[in-house]
Amino acid sequence: NFHGKRFSDHRLIQSKDDGFWYCHVASHVIVAKEIDRDPVNWKKVLIRCPGDMCSDGCIHGAFQERFKTDVLPEVELMGVVNELKDVCDPRPDWQPPVKDTFSCYHGLGHTSMYLTGANVDKSTEICKTVAIKSDGRNYLQTCVEGIFMQLYQPREPEDIALVKAVVPKVSEIDRYCARFSDNLVSSACFRESWALHSEDLVSSQGIVNFCSHFKNQSDLGSCYDKMFGTIMTLLNLNVPKMEKICQEIPLDYKTMCFTVSAARLVTADQSLIARAVKLCQDAEALGLGQDCLARLSEYGSYVEKPTSNDAKNYCAELPNDWRNRCLK
Repeated sequence: NFHGKRFSDHRLIQSKDDGFWYCHVASHVIVAKEIDRDPVNWKKVLIRCPGDMCSDGCIHGAFQERFKTDVLPEVELMGVVNELKDVCDPRPDWQPPVKDTFSCYHGLGHTSMYLTGANVDKSTEICKTVAIKSDGRNYLQTCVEGIFMQLYQPREPEDIALVKAVVPKVSEIDRYCARFSDNLVSSACFRESWALHSEDLVSSQGIVNFCSHFKNQSDLGSCYDKMFGTIMTLLNLNVPKMEKICQEIPLDYKTMCFTVSAARLVTADQSLIARAVKLCQDAEALGLGQDCLARLSEYGSYVEKPTSNDAKNYCAELPNDWRNRCLK
């Protein structure tokens, strides 16, 4: 099956090529082929996606492949939206860790752009319908970020054609994002626009310049959080290069830089936990490590199913005190 064979091939490549950890796009291709073979059962394909590698590219690719040609008229749209309301929720044959649930709702944000023909306002309403739950769970931010990621980062010819007429120019970003009255939406709109500036961002000054758009502390912190994880990805998870950037970041955000960078390693691929711990220990040597190791210990139950053997193996890589906290 595609989970066992094709992704084990990824693992083989990773064992020989240390630059292949961020295999997000490659996993899109794998799941697309699988869904093409059996499009009716696309939900069953989705739940077979490995959540511990390739930055959730399989889940995102499953949605993309299923809905990339389905721009729906209004009368049909709500029927499909109702079908999608529970697609990311746990069920007897799928008990995902928290990370996979968030990733699934992020994928729904991408999907909404296909369903509405890249109508951002309608897509936002879809996210509000599917991602805000009656029991208090709320996945709206990750869903909305999926909308703007689809807008600013088209990868395939279908993606490019989808957004070509609606994507704003760099000079128009501020005005474009300001039109959204909901701050969660307008903030996500600007944060995800980093893709239009990516060549200027891979430095401490580039990050500072980009995030200076935000004036209140909450949005500013969210921007730095987003950018540290993004730059880590753009650097292909290169720890020494990211550490250099973190050391040059303004003091108020140095700790966050190391912490988010370490977390990004394990959300990209859980087998990188030892590297994440080493990054935190490097931060600790600079007096910045406690928050970093705390985040990694908390992530044991975020990236893995709690009490599972995978979670125990993850926690075992942490130093003693943090290992016990992780296991609890």
